[in-house]
Amino acid sequence: MRAYVEQPRQPDPRGRPFPWRLWPLGAIVVALLAVMMVYNSFKIEVRTGEQAVLVRKTGLDLERDMELAPPPKNGKYYYKGVQTSPNQGVLTEGRYFYNPFYWDWEIGNQFVVTDGKIGVRISLQGDDLPPGQVLAEPGQKGILRGAQARALSL
Repeated sequence: MRAYVEQPRQPDPRGRPFPWRLWPLGAIVVALLAVMMVYNSFKIEVRTGEQAVLVRKTGLDLERDMELAPPPKNGKYYYKGVQTSPNQGVLTEGRYFYNPFYWDWEIGNQFVVTDGKIGVRISLQGDDLPPGQVLAEPGQKGILRGAQARALSL
């Protein structure tokens, strides 16, 4: 009989084997990071005393006489630019979610008319005023009738 002599094992030149059991954990971490990135890119966080103005990136081009985008045409085709709807184009404090591919937004401080002061509201959309008319009615461009008794945020 021959004696069998066990040879010492040579170390693997590639190093330790890859821990395949950690793949599911890595996939969960990557999925959670992807969800967080999507959530944060869609989120608009408007703090107290601020407002966000919605600007549509895609859609129909504005006509030459338009300053603000009108409501959606036929209920489904939006115009590009600063919106008058949804929410009158202005988002007050809160958390909102809009697709950043279609929408852009600008966050700024709210305009507040303090006590003892008078604010003048000017409409930038609607029909032009007829000759001789100074104050605009609803649906017309110009200085709007009426006054606000308390602070006004637009």
